[in-house]
Amino acid sequence: MRRPAGRLRRGARDRLESGFGHASQSRAAQGGRALFARLPLWARVVAGVGLWAFVYHYWLPVATWLSQDVLKLGDGRFASSLEFFVYDTVKVLLLLTIVVFGVGMVRSFFSPQRTRSAPRPP
Repeated sequence: MRRPAGRLRRGARDRLESGFGHASQSRAAQGGRALFARLPLWARVVAGVGLWAFVYHYWLPVATWLSQDVLKLGDGRFASSLEFFVYDTVKVLLLLTIVVFGVGMVRSFFSPQRTRSAPRPP
């Protein structure tokens, strides 16, 4: 049996009314989030892409610093393999994030009705 549109299950409604358990956050954290939410969408997208590009560009020095200075592994094979693993894992996750975000943005322009009514090949 389907629920009428706009109706939530009891647990979902309770979580929604309680603010998903964020009551323990400080006022400063809530104010910062509200300030970011008031920015126009294009500014939030530009800030997010800029942060993504910054992390993507400067991740190799961070991985090198982690393996050589923090863990003090030197220049051996294990140090090189750990540095590569850390660097490449984060790089792949960053690329996956940008691809998923890009596909989500493209899909948001096409409604399901528009997709269903699109002409089909013979």
